[in-house]
Amino acid sequence: MALRSGYSREEAKLELESIGIDSSILHCYQQNHRYWHNWQHIESMLIKAEYEFGLSTKLFLAIVFHDIVYDPLRSDNEIMSIEMLHKSFVGSMIYDPVLEEEIVNAILDTVSHIPRSKLADDLCQLDLDIFNQGLSDLIDFEHKIFKEHQFVDALEKVPHSMY
Repeated sequence: MALRSGYSREEAKLELESIGIDSSILHCYQQNHRYWHNWQHIESMLIKAEYEFGLSTKLFLAIVFHDIVYDPLRSDNEIMSIEMLHKSFVGSMIYDPVLEEEIVNAILDTVSHIPRSKLADDLCQLDLDIFNQGLSDLIDFEHKIFKEHQFVDALEKVPHSMY
């Protein structure tokens, strides 16, 4: 089975709306400072998830929300992403606090990339899949990460994960 060629924002919007989540949150992935942490990254994760694991609603939400807040100047992006998940998810048609906790824990596990659940393992594998790609993809990744962090002095130690 071949990977599909794309997972459009429109498809993601329809999926979010079908479960009662405001799809306007996806605008976050169009922010000018995002070179790697943008829709292309999310799209590649959704495509790979669909192929590798089957794209459950739980995994879909974990993927969409794991980088929904991304500011390279902050070290609390995952916490802010979780807050946005909560605000969006709590009023949805499928809200379940146990499901929310599982997604929250998976997002938190992307900080260390040490998964504590099957969902977190799938999410972390997808998030780090770039490291399984060829050299040209890795060079492109490194260039995009550099652009997101171009304000950082090259000699400074970055206090949190850049990925």
